[in-house]
Amino acid sequence: MSSQLEAASAMICEAGELLRGYYESGVEVQSKGDIDLVTEADHAVEKFILSWIEEQYPSHSILAEESGQKDLDSEFRWIVDPLDGTVNFAHGLGHFSILVALQKRVDESFETLLALTLDPMRNELFTAQKGAGTTLNGQPIAVSKTTELRQALLCTGFGYDRLTNESDNHREFCRLNLLTRGVRRYGSAGLDLAYVACGRYDGFWEWDLNPWDIAGGILLVEEAGGLVTSVDGSRAELE
Repeated sequence: MSSQLEAASAMICEAGELLRGYYESGVEVQSKGDIDLVTEADHAVEKFILSWIEEQYPSHSILAEESGQKDLDSEFRWIVDPLDGTVNFAHGLGHFSILVALQKRVDESFETLLALTLDPMRNELFTAQKGAGTTLNGQPIAVSKTTELRQALLCTGFGYDRLTNESDNHREFCRLNLLTRGVRRYGSAGLDLAYVACGRYDGFWEWDLNPWDIAGGILLVEEAGGLVTSVDGSRAELE
């Protein structure tokens, strides 16, 4: 593990303790839309993570779900989702995560170098480093060896705009639910991708995810031996 990943791992575990504390004590919930929610925990955890980044890497750019983009025209960019699975969190369901990724600018896009996904309720930390594999609590992990769709367990998610968006994913969900062992929907894309990386799920798909949802998860899966593509089979792009 690089010193950079080691330091980020210690930081995200501290952030996890903060988030778990909010979960156990209860938080005030606000609405960002008809379904989309935000809590004081989102803001507090994001502030903690961003303060660490700004102290350790003051010249790096940042893209965070709640506070937006801090573009310093840097070669490096951190992507932060302080609470992936806010609806679960707000309803008292202990399935959510903190997502942090470090990227490097390559031409007009970014390449993810480090990925950290923390499940603070199960004390599971998934990490990946470009070219160095994926680990769960420090132990190497790999994707499933399942090759037949009929034997596969999949997972997915649905957008907050599913009532008005024609691409609401329900048609795909119903079809794949018939062709596989089943399809799960747990409400945290970050953990879904981490579970693919360690072989708990055989596959995952979802439409219109944001960069902070998947930047780290893509690296987790790829470094664990998996394949991540767009629907047409081309390489998945964040933006």
